[in-house]
Amino acid sequence: MLDEHHMIARLIGDLTAGTRPVDVAAKARALAVLFAVHLAKENNQIVPLLVDAADVSLATLLDGMHDLLGSRARRTADAVGAGATCGGDQGTTSPRHRP
Repeated sequence: MLDEHHMIARLIGDLTAGTRPVDVAAKARALAVLFAVHLAKENNQIVPLLVDAADVSLATLLDGMHDLLGSRARRTADAVGAGATCGGDQGTTSPRHRP
Protein backbone atom coordinates (compact mmCIF):
# COMPACT_ATOMS: atom_id res chain seq x y z
CA MET A 1 0.00 0.00 0.00
CA LEU A 2 2.96 2.31 0.53
CA ASP A 3 3.83 1.88 -3.14
CA GLU A 4 0.30 3.06 -3.93
CA HIS A 5 0.88 6.19 -1.82
CA HIS A 6 4.05 6.90 -3.79
CA MET A 7 2.29 6.34 -7.12
CA ILE A 8 -0.60 8.60 -6.09
CA ALA A 9 1.88 11.35 -5.23
CA ARG A 10 3.68 10.80 -8.54
CA LEU A 11 0.45 10.99 -10.53
CA ILE A 12 -0.49 14.23 -8.75
CA GLY A 13 2.92 15.64 -9.70
CA ASP A 14 2.40 14.51 -13.28
CA LEU A 15 -0.99 16.22 -13.33
CA THR A 16 0.41 19.54 -12.17
CA ALA A 17 3.27 19.35 -14.69
CA GLY A 18 1.12 18.19 -17.60
CA THR A 19 0.72 20.47 -20.59
CA ARG A 20 -1.12 18.33 -23.13
CA PRO A 21 -4.81 17.84 -22.35
CA VAL A 22 -4.76 14.19 -23.45
CA ASP A 23 -1.86 13.44 -21.08
CA VAL A 24 -3.53 15.26 -18.20
CA ALA A 25 -6.78 13.38 -18.83
CA ALA A 26 -4.98 10.03 -18.89
CA LYS A 27 -3.11 10.79 -15.66
CA ALA A 28 -6.32 12.01 -14.01
CA ARG A 29 -8.11 8.80 -14.93
CA ALA A 30 -5.20 6.69 -13.67
CA LEU A 31 -5.20 8.65 -10.42
CA ALA A 32 -8.96 8.19 -9.97
CA VAL A 33 -8.74 4.42 -10.54
CA LEU A 34 -5.70 3.96 -8.29
CA PHE A 35 -7.26 6.06 -5.54
CA ALA A 36 -10.51 4.08 -5.67
CA VAL A 37 -8.61 0.79 -5.37
CA HIS A 38 -6.46 2.17 -2.57
CA LEU A 39 -9.44 3.55 -0.66
CA ALA A 40 -11.23 0.20 -0.92
CA LYS A 41 -8.17 -1.54 0.55
CA GLU A 42 -8.01 0.93 3.42
CA ASN A 43 -11.72 0.57 4.13
CA ASN A 44 -11.79 -3.22 3.84
CA GLN A 45 -8.43 -4.13 5.37
CA ILE A 46 -7.00 -1.33 7.52
CA VAL A 47 -10.07 0.33 9.04
CA PRO A 48 -11.51 -2.95 10.42
CA LEU A 49 -8.18 -3.66 12.15
CA LEU A 50 -8.20 -0.19 13.68
CA VAL A 51 -11.83 -0.49 14.77
CA ASP A 52 -11.03 -3.75 16.55
CA ALA A 53 -7.86 -2.38 18.22
CA ALA A 54 -8.66 -1.42 21.80
CA ASP A 55 -5.69 0.94 22.03
CA VAL A 56 -6.46 2.91 18.86
CA SER A 57 -8.90 5.79 18.49
CA LEU A 58 -10.19 5.81 14.93
CA ALA A 59 -11.76 9.23 15.51
CA THR A 60 -8.36 10.65 16.51
CA LEU A 61 -6.67 9.09 13.48
CA LEU A 62 -9.28 10.49 11.11
CA ASP A 63 -9.35 13.95 12.69
CA GLY A 64 -6.51 15.34 10.54
CA MET A 65 -8.23 14.00 7.43
CA HIS A 66 -11.06 16.47 7.95
CA ASP A 67 -8.73 19.42 7.55
CA LEU A 68 -7.20 17.95 4.42
CA LEU A 69 -10.37 16.82 2.67
CA GLY A 70 -12.99 19.28 3.84
CA SER A 71 -16.54 19.03 5.10
CA ARG A 72 -17.57 15.92 3.13
CA ALA A 73 -14.78 13.99 4.84
CA ARG A 74 -16.05 15.15 8.24
CA ARG A 75 -19.59 14.00 7.47
CA THR A 76 -18.26 10.68 6.19
CA ALA A 77 -15.99 10.15 9.19
CA ASP A 78 -18.84 11.04 11.53
CA ALA A 79 -20.82 8.31 9.81
CA VAL A 80 -18.09 5.76 10.61
CA GLY A 81 -19.53 5.54 14.09
CA ALA A 82 -22.89 4.78 12.51
CA GLY A 83 -21.44 1.95 10.42
CA ALA A 84 -20.30 3.70 7.23
CA THR A 85 -16.81 3.43 5.77
CA CYS A 86 -14.31 6.20 5.20
CA GLY A 87 -15.30 6.18 1.55
CA GLY A 88 -18.94 6.90 2.33
CA ASP A 89 -21.36 4.88 0.27
CA GLN A 90 -18.57 3.23 -1.75
CA GLY A 91 -17.96 0.52 0.82
CA THR A 92 -19.99 -1.99 2.69
CA THR A 93 -20.55 -2.24 6.38
CA SER A 94 -20.96 -5.11 8.71
CA PRO A 95 -22.48 -5.19 12.18
CA ARG A 96 -19.07 -5.80 13.79
CA HIS A 97 -17.90 -2.36 12.64
CA ARG A 98 -20.64 -0.56 14.46
CA PRO A 99 -19.93 0.85 17.94
